[in-house]
Amino acid sequence: MKLPRIFKNKFIIICIQFLILSLFLLIFEYHFDIAFDPLTSEVHRQIIQFLANYILYNSWSELIFIYLVWIIVGLVPIFIYRNLRKAYSTNLLIFFLPNFFFYVFLSRYSPDYFNLEFPNLIIKSIVLCIIIISISIGLSYLLNRLSKKDLTITKEDLNAIQKETTMICPTCGTQFKSIPKYCYKCNTKLIKDNKE
Repeated sequence: MKLPRIFKNKFIIICIQFLILSLFLLIFEYHFDIAFDPLTSEVHRQIIQFLANYILYNSWSELIFIYLVWIIVGLVPIFIYRNLRKAYSTNLLIFFLPNFFFYVFLSRYSPDYFNLEFPNLIIKSIVLCIIIISISIGLSYLLNRLSKKDLTITKEDLNAIQKETTMICPTCGTQFKSIPKYCYKCNTKLIKDNKE
C-alpha cells in the first residue's frame, strides 16, 4: 500500500511522532519530578516540565515506560520510509528537539538544579538516544532485507512469465517473445481459434 506523498514529509512525520508521544504521556499521566530553583517562574517551570516528561525518568518502571513509548514512536518513520538513513535521521531529530530545548531552558531558568543534576540527566538522555538509534537501524535493516526477498520472488515470477510467453514457430523455427496468431516469416497460423 502506497502512502500519500504528504505522509513522507519529514515535518509531518515528526508532528505525528510528537502527537503519539503526547497521547501516551497524557493517557498514562506520566510526570517527571524536578526540584526547580525557587526563583524559576511558573511559565518556565511548565515549559521545562513539559519537555522533561518526554525524555526523563526516575524509577525502573518509568524507564521501561519511556523506552517503550520511544520505541513505538520510532517505528513510525521506519515503516513509512523503509529507508535506513531517513528513518534513523528522523528519529534522531525528534529525540534531539525536546532534549536540546529542555537542557537550554533548564540551564537558563533553573541553574542550581541543572548544575546539580546535569551528569545524571545527560547520561539518561545519551543511553535513550543510543537505544532509539540502534532500534531504528536494526528494524530498518530488517525491513530492507525482507523487502529485498519480496523483490527476488517478483523477479523469479517475471522470468517464469517471460518463458511462458515465448513461442517458436513449428514450421520455420522463428522465435517470438509473445504469442502471435501468425508467424510473420512463413505465415503459419500459430494460435487456433476457440471454435477450432
